[in-house]
Amino acid sequence: AVERSLDLYLEENQESTNKIKLYKVGELAKQTTETPATIRFWTEKGLLKVFNTTSSGYNLYHQDNLQIIKQIRKLQTENRLSLHEIKNILN
Repeated sequence: AVERSLDLYLEENQESTNKIKLYKVGELAKQTTETPATIRFWTEKGLLKVFNTTSSGYNLYHQDNLQIIKQIRKLQTENRLSLHEIKNILN
């Protein structure tokens, strides 16, 4: 029931925000091949921003985070930057 109400919330929110795609943590992880734990960790560290939180406590991420996640991973692997350095670049 909670999952269904969350899906309804996402559908309503997307219609009201001019087709902005919002992702739950698991969906964002699947789209980027990162783990949900990584997404949560990067959120805690301030690298990713939560767009909205549902009344049930689910974090919803804006579609722009897809590119940010790819950029974070690239900076980590190719440039060997720390999360602190990456946060400075992103901000």
